[in-house]
Order: sequence, then C-alpha cells, then structure tokens
Amino acid sequence: MPVPIPDPPGLSDWTTPLLNHSEAEEADIIRRSPTADVAADLGIVLDSRGDGTYLGVCPWCGERKFHVRANQTWTCEGCWEGGKDALVLVAKVKDFVRREAVAWLAWRLSGGRSRVEGEAP
Repeated sequence: MPVPIPDPPGLSDWTTPLLNHSEAEEADIIRRSPTADVAADLGIVLDSRGDGTYLGVCPWCGERKFHVRANQTWTCEGCWEGGKDALVLVAKVKDFVRREAVAWLAWRLSGGRSRVEGEAP
C-alpha cells in the first residue's frame, strides 16, 4: 500500500512563501505529473487495468469505482467526484487552492526539496 508523501514545508503552516510559477511552468509541472503516480503519492491505491487506465478505491466515498484514464482525467463512478488532471486531484484531496496544489506538485517533482520564493533554482 502506498504511503502518502507529506506536504512540503510551508504549505501546512504558512511559514515559507510559495513560489509564483508562470503559466508555462505550471503547464510543464502538470504535464510531468501523471495522475496515477500522483494518486499513489496521495495514498490512493490503484490497480492497472492493462490498457493505460487504473481502478482503485475512491478517497471520498470509499467505493472501488475510482478510475484514472489514459488522458489523465479521473472520475469516481460511485460519488461522481472527478477532474481533468493531477492538479485538480491534489487540490481536492488536500483542500488546496491552485497555487498550493502547483507548489505541492513541483515539490513532488523535485524529490521533496523545497525552494523559497526569490531563490535561484
């Protein structure tokens, strides 16, 4: 069973300023964040169906009707919660606004290393 990765420093206690990502940077972060991988990092157990899609237990209703499709969209056929990509999944599971969800995905992609606004990459 996957273990959810913790939030980066600053997201839970608001002590570290969040980076401002450009629209192009956000698009790249989302592109490099496959929904199934992000779901696993959030603790959602998914089984591959062999055709590029995944099935698992919904984090909201608890039914095994949570689908991640090859086009990165996700939907639960039990409670009908759903979204278009990993960004929306992170925002909904963690109750983040867009900027926080982008920061979480960027932090995940960096291997858990965090950077303060204004510092060089």
